Amino acid sequence: MHGVPGEFQKTLKLDDLHHGMNLLQGVRIDCYNSMLRDGDGFVGDRANKGAFQERIKEWRLIFGRASEDPLAGLPTDGAIPKSELDVLLLTGEFKERAVIHSAIDDFASAFVSVVQSFLELKEWSGTERIVVGGGFTDSIIGKLAVGRAQAILYSRGPAPDLRIISNHPDEAGLIGSAYMLPSEMLKDYNALLAIDIGGTNVRCGIVKFKLDSDGNVARAKARSVDIWRHGDKDVSRNDIVARIALSLIDLEKRAGKSNLRLAPFVCAGCPGIIGSDGTIRSGTQNLPGNWDGDDFHLGQALEADIPQIAGHKTEVIIHNDAVIQGLSERPAMRDCRNWAVLTIGTGLGNAHFSNLQVEPPDA
Repeated sequence: MHGVPGEFQKTLKLDDLHHGMNLLQGVRIDCYNSMLRDGDGFVGDRANKGAFQERIKEWRLIFGRASEDPLAGLPTDGAIPKSELDVLLLTGEFKERAVIHSAIDDFASAFVSVVQSFLELKEWSGTERIVVGGGFTDSIIGKLAVGRAQAILYSRGPAPDLRIISNHPDEAGLIGSAYMLPSEMLKDYNALLAIDIGGTNVRCGIVKFKLDSDGNVARAKARSVDIWRHGDKDVSRNDIVARIALSLIDLEKRAGKSNLRLAPFVCAGCPGIIGSDGTIRSGTQNLPGNWDGDDFHLGQALEADIPQIAGHKTEVIIHNDAVIQGLSERPAMRDCRNWAVLTIGTGLGNAHFSNLQVEPPDA
């Protein structure tokens, strides 16, 4: 998926609105959901949260062959929660910590190779910063892995600045929705409903925003976030859509009780390439059921379940989940031209952005 060529467009108009837009308010999406491959498969698979768990297993086996598994008290047939690994990293015996540090180093090296593969893309040329998001970064082990990757990159020469996403990963994929829409759509409102559909969890929430003097979003935050885990459950695509609809209905009621001026737009982020008609063209392999192709339209399904919001006709706008998570960092990226996001979760989400105008850091 490639960005729109030609001169930068400074202002996004209402008539330009469609699903999976390349030009948003103040930013161009150069590419997203790039499925890089090498001889071993998808490059991104080296640096998702499953890859880190595999490295933990490998180092347990290495220690076990020499003496005994330092993590013998933990399960071997599933993922070890990040919180448990964080505790062991800080308070465990030295061999327990050695297993985790070894896995962090291996993962960091793999992450560096992934970053370098993306930097070879034409659309990523000149990248100044890379925001690293996803649930893995909401942990000590995740932050150490990213920090170690930064050290490796710097040791090899000039490199982009890696930054941990500043908003909580459960909220970033919602907050970015506020930066998707033309300012004229938001001028009469101060909140909207947002959805973040991931390979393990679905998140729905209210995004409250404040506009600046030009009518653009100056800042945004998530409220009343409803998180539903589906990754380890036997659920269908329709189950997820129905659960989202129930959550949105409840959130609309909460917004009314809080006297928020709720916009009649729902911004939905999900994996994959999003067609301008709102169909998902590819890339949803981590979701249960069939989400790709012309036979399913997430927006139409939700609009049928929730025909009105705050007395106005509902309009669902869909984009890639990594794009929206990256947009949550838009206020902190205004002072650079080219930046990107990598989200470490069930998969490795990715998107690259170009700011249409570079602003001073304190703007």
